[in-house]
Amino acid sequence: MRGRIFPHWTSEQLSNIDYASQDNIYRGFQSVDVGYKDLTVTMDIHRGLHDVFDSLELEDYFSWLDSKVYAVHCMHPGCALPEHSDKYPFYSKSNDITDIDSIQRIIVFLEDKKPGHRFTLEGINVETWRAGDWISWSGATTHGAYNEGTDNRYTLQITGIIRGLNPK
Repeated sequence: MRGRIFPHWTSEQLSNIDYASQDNIYRGFQSVDVGYKDLTVTMDIHRGLHDVFDSLELEDYFSWLDSKVYAVHCMHPGCALPEHSDKYPFYSKSNDITDIDSIQRIIVFLEDKKPGHRFTLEGINVETWRAGDWISWSGATTHGAYNEGTDNRYTLQITGIIRGLNPK
């Protein structure tokens, strides 16, 4: 599923968010062997919804999801998260979910696509995006994120359960 939300944030605001390095980037997903060697597999993260975002607008726009959690990602140049599928260990445990196919993941692209920025879904490149475009998938769908450019790559990740679905 794809859509677009009006960007109510600025690039400057994104660069000023307090991001933290992840201590174990491999925790929570299953890699797909794509033959890459010597990649820097990392991105910085701000857990939760930072106040540069209009929480009421996001809650309203994505009202079709229950139990939403947010994270803002900053991927530095030269970094990648190769094709993988998420296992959602913390989200599943926190929400007592046994079937991860009931979990919906959304990525909101926070800036227009820049040279070297890539996103793949089930092995297919998403060719272009504008700030506010979003894409979603469920469960263990494979996807990847890459920054082969010279500018940071910013995304908002939203995880939830489709309203009315009983995932237990």
